[in-house]
Amino acid sequence: HTNDNVNWAPKGFTIAREQFILQAFNFPVTDSKPSDEIIFETSDEDYKISGNSFSVIINKNNGALESYIADEVEYITNALEPYFWKPPNDNQERNDYTERLKKWKDAGEKRTLNNVEIEEFPKENTVSLTFDLKLPVGDVSYMLKYTDSGNGQVKVEADYIPNATDIPLIPKFGFRMAIPKAFKNIEWYGRGPHESYQDRKTGAHYGKFKFDIDEFITPYISPQDNANRTDVRWLELQNDTGNGIVIKGLQPLSFRAWPYSENNLERAKHDYEIKREDFINLNIDYKLHGVGGDDSWGAKTHKEYTIDGNKPISYGFILQKIE
Repeated sequence: HTNDNVNWAPKGFTIAREQFILQAFNFPVTDSKPSDEIIFETSDEDYKISGNSFSVIINKNNGALESYIADEVEYITNALEPYFWKPPNDNQERNDYTERLKKWKDAGEKRTLNNVEIEEFPKENTVSLTFDLKLPVGDVSYMLKYTDSGNGQVKVEADYIPNATDIPLIPKFGFRMAIPKAFKNIEWYGRGPHESYQDRKTGAHYGKFKFDIDEFITPYISPQDNANRTDVRWLELQNDTGNGIVIKGLQPLSFRAWPYSENNLERAKHDYEIKREDFINLNIDYKLHGVGGDDSWGAKTHKEYTIDGNKPISYGFILQKIE
């Protein structure tokens, strides 16, 4: 800090800062709380898992998590599904990003089912469903696994294994869902307070931060990808009374929340033209393709900050109601 007032800064102005990790974070494996009795039902279209004051509905045909109800509140507006697209930023608009990575834009939406494996564990009061899915990007294996426990916890795990060497770079590896717009207060433990990306994060230090959705987003004049947070341990989305959901990473997460869809963002030419939705669009990711561009007229993201589609990826998180 400056010790005195100077021409370029007032007394106490921070000149430099740094953090040092003293103890590694203990990521959860599962909830240590004893699990209540669980009920597993199946219909033509869905699997339903329910317990004391909660229920989960998962689509049989594509593995989408379509409903999560806890204490009679529905937390899912649009289903939790695999999602791989990241809208381009201004740098990427000029380096052929969209054309090079376009196979991934609707890859999650066009996934198809190979097989489902169901395992019930009565002693632990848990059920696991593993969806073996095919993605329209080449010869890859994508396994989506849910483990539901009687205390309302849903563990989501994704395993991606390529069997080829010609898969394009992945814009981002993660999931997308929408939740009711009342849950607009976002709290997280990770890098912040401002947005960060894997190649733009050293200035964002670790901490616990809380913004509402309008403070959380970054309103660039030219609409583009924004508001990502990196190295996140957990995040909560709450309404004004403190109710909501918590997502805990099984490893560091990236995430972002918008009051609009990717389509509306990409259609708009100016920030004020982005059409707001009646939900919060939440992406829960392992990692994103970096901002990139040593210039803004064609330079690509450095290789170490991209996601290689020809290498395996595994990650997961736990979703549950805030206790």
